[in-house]
Amino acid sequence: MTEKKFRSYYVLKGQMLEVAMNTLQRIQHRFVSVFLLLLMLVLQVSAQADNVISGTVYLPAGDVAPAGGQVVRVWASDMNSSQSDFKSVLITEGNSSQSYSISVPDNAAAQWEIAYDMGLVARQKYVRLGYYAAAGTTWDKSAATLLPGGTDHNGINLTLLDGDHINGYVFLPSGEVAPAGGLSIGIYIRYSTVVFYYGVVPIAAGTSSAPYSMVVPSLGGANWSVKYLCSGSGCGSYYDTGYYAVSGTVWSNLDATLLPGGSDHNDIDLTLLYGDHFSGRLFLPAGEVAPAGGMRFDISITDIHTQNQFLKVFTVPAGDISVPYDMVVPYLPTAEWTVAYLCNSTACQPYVPKAYYLDGGMILDETQATLFSSGADYSQIDLRVALNIPDSCSQADETLNGPVIYSGDYFCSADNSITAGQGGVVVGSDAYVVYAAPVIELVKGFSVADKGVFRAGKNLLP
Repeated sequence: MTEKKFRSYYVLKGQMLEVAMNTLQRIQHRFVSVFLLLLMLVLQVSAQADNVISGTVYLPAGDVAPAGGQVVRVWASDMNSSQSDFKSVLITEGNSSQSYSISVPDNAAAQWEIAYDMGLVARQKYVRLGYYAAAGTTWDKSAATLLPGGTDHNGINLTLLDGDHINGYVFLPSGEVAPAGGLSIGIYIRYSTVVFYYGVVPIAAGTSSAPYSMVVPSLGGANWSVKYLCSGSGCGSYYDTGYYAVSGTVWSNLDATLLPGGSDHNDIDLTLLYGDHFSGRLFLPAGEVAPAGGMRFDISITDIHTQNQFLKVFTVPAGDISVPYDMVVPYLPTAEWTVAYLCNSTACQPYVPKAYYLDGGMILDETQATLFSSGADYSQIDLRVALNIPDSCSQADETLNGPVIYSGDYFCSADNSITAGQGGVVVGSDAYVVYAAPVIELVKGFSVADKGVFRAGKNLLP
C-alpha cells in the first residue's frame, strides 16, 4: 500500500469512527432524556400517594370461619363520585377475624363509605351487606359513617351481621330439569322499597332444584315477601316472577304469604311457574319511521275475565319502522288473552293511541279482538300502529257511492256494515284509507278493511 493510500485509509476510518461516536452520543442523550422523564413521572406519582383505610373484619361473637375459610369483600366507595374499589379478605379456617387495608385516591373532596359484601350467591350465613358506622356495623346504608378524604383512616372495623335466616329450595315444575348451562334464579326478599336483599341460586344442568339460604336484618316489625326472578337464558318457558305462599308459589304479590321479622323461617320453597310466551313485531304505519330518540310503546296482554294486565315497554329505534317484542305471562287455566299496543306520548299524536290485535290486523274494540287461550305459546303476533284519522262516517250502515278518489287520509267506521256501489275507487299515492265494520262489501280488489280490522295501504286500486 502506498503512503498516500495509507493516509487516506486512516482518514476515512477516523471519519467513520467520529460519525459512530456522534450517533452513540445522540442515542445516549435520548435515553437519558427518556429516563429522566420517567423518573419525574414516578416522583410525581409518589408525591400524590394514595390514602390508606384499614381495620379488621370480625365474625359475630362465638363464630369461627368454616373449612376453606370465610371470604368477604370490603368496599370503599366515594359518595361524591363514581370512584370505588374493593379488597377481598379471607378469614382463615378456625379464626374469627382478619385485618385489611385498602388504598384510595388522595382526594380531600371525597366522602368514603366502607362496606362489606358477602357476594351474590344465595347461600349466605350473614346479612349480605353491612356498612361501617362509628356506633358499630349497620345494615342501614343511610346510617353509615362517611370518612373524609385526603387522609388515612385506621380502626375502621366491620363485624359481619347475623339476623333472621330464610331457607328453602327453588324447584322446577314436576318432571323438568335445567337445560345445558343450567339456570340462574334470583331470590329477592323485600320488606320495603329501601329494605331488600337479592341473591342468585344456580340450578345445575340436568337437575330440578337447588337450595338457597339468605339472612336479613332481624326487624321485629318487618313483613318479608320472598320471590324468584327468572329472566336469563333458559327461562323462556317460565313466568319471570313468582312469590312464596303457603298454598304454593303465586304470580301476584297480593296473594303472597308474608314472613314476620324477628325469627328464622325454613322450608320457604319456590316453584317456577309456567308461562304463555308471546312474540312478534310492532310496526309503524307504512312509510313512517321513528324520530330521533326512538318511539316508545307499551304492549299489554290482558285476561278478559279478570282484567289482569301485563305491560312491557318496547322502543322503535330512531329511523326504524318496527321493533321485535317478546313477553311471557303466567299460565292461568281460565285466562283468555288480548294483545294490544298503547302509546300516550306526544310523538304518538298522529297515531291511534290504543288498538288490539285481530287476526293479523288491528281493531279499536277489545270485545272483537282475537282471544288467545292460556296454556300455549304464540309467535308472529304482529301489531301494526294505526294512523289517527278522524271518523268520516256516522251511520250504522254506510254505502260507498263511487267513483271515489282519495287524495288524503280517510277513515270510515260503521256499527253494522259498509257496502260499495258500482263506481270505482282510486287511492292517492300518499293516502291511507281505513274502513271498519262487522260487515264490509267493497269493490273487488279494494279490501282495506275486513270485519272491523284496520288495514292501511298506499296505491290501493279497485
